[in-house]
This record gives sequence, C-alpha cells and structure tokens, in this order.
Amino acid sequence: AAARRGMKTAVSGYNWFEKLIPETDLDAGFFTPGEDEAADLDVMAAALPWLDDPAYQLVLIHIDQVDHIQHVYGALSPETTQAASNADGYLEQVLAKLDLEQDTLLICSDHGHIDQGGHGGPEAIVLQQPLVLIGAGINPGIYADILQVDIAPTIAALLGTNLPASALGQARTEMLYLTGTQLRTITDAAETQQSWLADAVEAALSITIERNSAGIPVSNALETAMQTRLRTEQLPR
Repeated sequence: AAARRGMKTAVSGYNWFEKLIPETDLDAGFFTPGEDEAADLDVMAAALPWLDDPAYQLVLIHIDQVDHIQHVYGALSPETTQAASNADGYLEQVLAKLDLEQDTLLICSDHGHIDQGGHGGPEAIVLQQPLVLIGAGINPGIYADILQVDIAPTIAALLGTNLPASALGQARTEMLYLTGTQLRTITDAAETQQSWLADAVEAALSITIERNSAGIPVSNALETAMQTRLRTEQLPR
C-alpha cells in the first residue's frame, strides 16, 4: 500500500521477510539467514543509514536474537537477559536517528516465550506482548489491550494508505491525533473494507456472516462464522 502511494520503503531483517514482501514493493532490503547477535548487528548496519535519509517513509527493522536465544537457552537465562539488553541498545540507536516531531516509532513483538523457551500455547506470557507508539501523530497515554491484527490498520492510518484488504483488525484511532475529517475518512474506509472482506469470505467458504446484528462488529461476526465452519471440518481433518 505504501509503495502504491509512491512512498519509499525498506526492510532489514530475517530472510522470511524477503519471501513475505514482493521485491517490487521495496526500494531497499537487507535479509539475513542468521538469528544471533552477529546477524542483528548486520541488520542494524543496513538499516541505520536509511533512517538518515528523509526520503524513506516506511522502514521495518527486525531484531531476532531475543527470540532465538530464548529458544536455545530459555526465557529466564542470563543469555536472554543479555540479548534483551542488546535489543535495548539497538532501539537507542534507532531513536538517536529520529526526530519525534515528525517521525513515528512503533515497537511490537509477535509472541513471547514460556520459561523453558518455546512458544507454548495459551499462556499469558506468550500471548500478551507490549506495543509502544511514540512520536508524530501519537496521542500519548496508556490504553487497553488491542489485538495483533489491529497493528497493520493502525500503521495504514498513520501513513494515510488504504487499509489492508484482508485486515480483521481495526485502526486504533484513539491512539492517534486525527482531525475530524481524518477520523471520518478512516471510519468510513474501515466499514467499506470490512464489508468487502465479509463478502469475499462468504463467497470463498460458502457461509453466511451475520453482519447486521446490533452492536456486533463485522470482524467479530467474521471470526464467529469462520470458527463455525472450521468446527464442521475438524473431525474429517
């Protein structure tokens, strides 16, 4: 979406991202097969110069050693403490490159680890992770928990791009400084996107989504309908 708007974009991180993002949508990229401290140092060396260039408007930096070390040594190990300290140092380097009057920094994680290391299952330490937003366009405060699927629409709202077509989440507009016009535009766009997504899911899965129930967001109705369909297939699967 950023590339379609003519924004200059870049990614530095683990090589999964090279497979996830079409090459034509990136102006710059660095990808490594490594997951340790040495790999993260290479990632930072590639990314920091982009932050000096005001032409770049969306930069993703993926720091991997905290996850890697927990898999190897466990979440409570001194090695993990050191990896987390290293990551803090990288964040300090990133912040030193930013002007928070005009730049925005978003820090997030995809999951945590159980004490012995590993992704576990429904444990809170695995499912509940911090989200930090600071800088231009951000309304400071401490907010209620959000869903991970809310992150992409929120970034889209910050950038002024279209919302992701398959997004189940919502832009967390309460966290952003928005004019009344901007808020209405995002709200209207979200209603349209969710309606289109519901149409697509109904057609693809041959299900009915009760999207007009009072007080029930379309995203909740989508999830309920998909889970209902999944339950009918679990035994055969």
